[in-house]
Amino acid sequence: MRLILYFCFITFTLASGAASGSEPSEVPSPQGLVWTATSERIALKPGQTAAEATFKFKNQGDHAIQITQVRSSCGCTVVKIDDKTIEPGKEGGVVVAFNATGRHGRQIKHIIIRTNDPEHPVTTLTMDVAIPEVLRIQPTFVHWQIGDPQQPRTVQVEVLKPYELADITLADDAAKDLDIALLPGESDNARQVQIKPTATEPAAAMTKLKLLIKLKTGETLEQTIHVRPPQ
Repeated sequence: MRLILYFCFITFTLASGAASGSEPSEVPSPQGLVWTATSERIALKPGQTAAEATFKFKNQGDHAIQITQVRSSCGCTVVKIDDKTIEPGKEGGVVVAFNATGRHGRQIKHIIIRTNDPEHPVTTLTMDVAIPEVLRIQPTFVHWQIGDPQQPRTVQVEVLKPYELADITLADDAAKDLDIALLPGESDNARQVQIKPTATEPAAAMTKLKLLIKLKTGETLEQTIHVRPPQ
């Protein structure tokens, strides 16, 4: 008898749960300006000085959305938007170009997008760029004072591991009026650049010495050394 009552109780409980259960409610689709992604991670290769990311969106609302303001956290980024008025159902994108010249390590840049969309009036786009540190150059600026003996100044150039140095040459437009010697460094990955002014008259302005540094992986890096002869 007890077994029968227990069986009836279990059956009633399962039946009640099935009867009371309802169909899963549908999750409403996002409305307004909906972004495919708001962050982008990019890893640059040695020698690359620029990165670009495109953040795509779609207007899933029933009224046109206007992009009213675009603000970047750094002057090293340039933002391009083809059309700041997005009609219902239309798609678009924000193209962010990042200038990595002179930078290394992890660089995180933010772009603030403001719109008249009541659902999402402010969106922050994030560009996360990893820039490999390939070179160590000391110093990057050499100079002589008037009256100084025109002894050579030495610049140390080193390619950091795991990268390997293949060769260093002077660019075709290397600074004139300079006596330049490329000498071995303390390791196979290092060189010394000796610089000496040859002009007998004081120079009118600073000049730039361009080095072409080739890695064994095939990439060629361009590095500028600023030189100020006696003035």
